[in-house]
Amino acid sequence: MEGKSYKQIKQNLAPHQQVRNMNISNDAKFSLMVSEYLTHREDMRTKKCPKCWLLLHGRAGCICSKFKPLDFSVNVRFLIFIHYKEWFNAGDDSKILLNAASDLSKVYVYGREQDMIDLKNVCDDTENSSTMLLYPSDIAIDVNTYLSRVDQTDLKNNPDNPDNPDESQGKTINIMVLDGTWNQV
Repeated sequence: MEGKSYKQIKQNLAPHQQVRNMNISNDAKFSLMVSEYLTHREDMRTKKCPKCWLLLHGRAGCICSKFKPLDFSVNVRFLIFIHYKEWFNAGDDSKILLNAASDLSKVYVYGREQDMIDLKNVCDDTENSSTMLLYPSDIAIDVNTYLSRVDQTDLKNNPDNPDNPDESQGKTINIMVLDGTWNQV
């Protein structure tokens, strides 16, 4: 907050105070506050790449062109569930995944109401996909173990259109990636 006057700080907090005083659910209040936070952060990033969030120019500039697209032998889709405070951080791992598998990745921001609804709908669609959570744990299994437990014929890419998993014949494996600090996840 260095360089800001008390008046500027108070003006920035005013919308949050108004939201807190609204007669709506806590989830709705949270969603409104997240929306305000994201809008404010979006306004601040005029000289940064919209995809990797690194500076567009300079020595530590945009890295998007450095990534080669990943290729998969099964239908996969990455569901990146990112904490709203991480969304604008350039050093965050999901930006790498978004570049390496951009056509297969979708970001859902925690606290953004429509993203929460969309993510639930994708995960609930068990007819067309199965969802797994990428998370370190003592009971976690590796990819080969997971694949040995599912019917492989349901997962193969469509040879007529291997680049578009939405038009493939088999089921899609949704790999949910949590992106945030340990305290945020």
